[in-house]
Amino acid sequence: MKKTKAVSISTLKESDLPDILNESSESLIVTDPHQEDNPIIYVNRGFERLTGYRAAEVIGKNCRFMQGKDRDQESVAKVREALRRQKPVHAVLRNYKKDGTLFYNSLFINPVRGPGGRLKYFVGIQHDDTERFESEQRFRQLAENISEVFWITSADGKEMIYVSPSYEAVWGRSCRSLYENPHGWLEAIVEEDRPAVEKSFFKMAIHGQFDIEYRIRRPDGGIRWIHDRGFPVLDHRGKPYRIAGIAEHITQRKQSELEREELIHKLREHQDRLEEMVQARTRELNDKNIALKEILSQLEIEKKNIKEHAAANLDGVILPALKQLIRRSGTLEKRYLHVLQKNLEQLTSTFGVKLTSKSYGLTPRQVEICNLIRAGLENKEIADQLKISLSTVENQRNAIRKKLGISRKDVNLTTYLRSL
Repeated sequence: MKKTKAVSISTLKESDLPDILNESSESLIVTDPHQEDNPIIYVNRGFERLTGYRAAEVIGKNCRFMQGKDRDQESVAKVREALRRQKPVHAVLRNYKKDGTLFYNSLFINPVRGPGGRLKYFVGIQHDDTERFESEQRFRQLAENISEVFWITSADGKEMIYVSPSYEAVWGRSCRSLYENPHGWLEAIVEEDRPAVEKSFFKMAIHGQFDIEYRIRRPDGGIRWIHDRGFPVLDHRGKPYRIAGIAEHITQRKQSELEREELIHKLREHQDRLEEMVQARTRELNDKNIALKEILSQLEIEKKNIKEHAAANLDGVILPALKQLIRRSGTLEKRYLHVLQKNLEQLTSTFGVKLTSKSYGLTPRQVEICNLIRAGLENKEIADQLKISLSTVENQRNAIRKKLGISRKDVNLTTYLRSL
């Protein structure tokens, strides 16, 4: 097999260069800074396809003609200064095609130097970035009208491209301060949470895996919970060049979760105390050596008093607080709280007593699972609510069936428990 010989670009025929450059899909412009007004001296077919102008129509003109009357652009001054200093530059300009259509021109300019470093030409590569630019404009319009904080940074996180005004309300710091110090949002994170956030953002955000909750400390000393998500933004070559994300203020949700857990704990303690009161009083009455009629009569009186006391406490204190918590909870939490509400409303039923009796001998955890099964919750819902594994729920179900003496597979556990 014959080995291919590498050829230096300097050995290519000058007549071949236009054909080679015309095959490029990018728009290419060459200008001559040694002529008056730095005119265009060459464009390829990619330029003609992008702008609609033929080469003969633009040769000899300065590139500014594509700006039309739209000359007041910050990027124009940036390009002008780079040309004056003979430095490479990238800028996005508002340009106009031959038919008058506006397009956002992502322009890369590089100086071409000859022997001794003397400037010979400027070469510009253009790319139509209109779709991405308009997408970002829609993003800004959306970001500035919602309470969440939208943000865009460079791929390395060293430059803050955009942050929505909500940042000032949530972080308690100005947007300007973040533009001046792009790591300002990170420095506001409480010390315990910061390492995990740094790892997620700088090592994983570029791969689309940035999704984390953390706490920030505001200048006034207040602590707020944040749920932050980020994803890479790709350029026309499919390479990440920015990171965009949304930060949500979730302090209220976190507080509600803590309040819900605290209230559920108190409700369980209250329920346990009431159950203990009933059982203790029942044992006390059963131990008395009195006539059966007097025992039953006294027991009914005591039960009535306990029911009235429990009902008063439940109706006046516990159930109103529980109903308020249900309104603020998610779907799964509501379902579990409805089960708890039903159990409290039926506090004096014999369901729990039967299950914990010596004849069955169910543990407190198994009784809790029975309550949720009787209410119609599936295994996964029970596992999520009790924060245990799915396999643990399934093992507990099997143990419950065994203790209840249910050997036939066609006997539905939910139906059986509801019959108790």
